[in-house]
Amino acid sequence: MVQKKYHSLHEHSFFLDFQNSPERKISKLLREEATAFRERNSIIILGCDLETKKPIHKCCQSCLKAHLIKKAESLGLYRDLREILFSMVEHETGHYGYYTDGDELIKV
Repeated sequence: MVQKKYHSLHEHSFFLDFQNSPERKISKLLREEATAFRERNSIIILGCDLETKKPIHKCCQSCLKAHLIKKAESLGLYRDLREILFSMVEHETGHYGYYTDGDELIKV
C-alpha cells in the first residue's frame, strides 16, 4: 500500500500540471519518455506497483529533468513547456551542464 501510494504520487505529481491542460498529448509522450528513462537509468527498485505488478524504478531526478528538457527541445516544445518543466521538478538540471543516459554522458 505504501509502495502504491509512493508510485502514484511520484508518477502523477510529476505531470500534474499537464493533466488539465491542452498539452495532454504532450503529457502522455513525456510520461512515456520519463518512464523509459527511469527504467534505463534505474539506481534502485523501490518495490512493485500493486496494481500493475511492475517494478518502481528510481533514477537521478536531476538527470531526468535534463533529459525531459532535452526531449522537449528536440520536439520543438521547449518554449511552451519551459516553465512547466522547471516548476514541476525542484532539482538542478543535470550535473554541471551534463546528464547521463545509460552509459552516455550528454551535454544539456
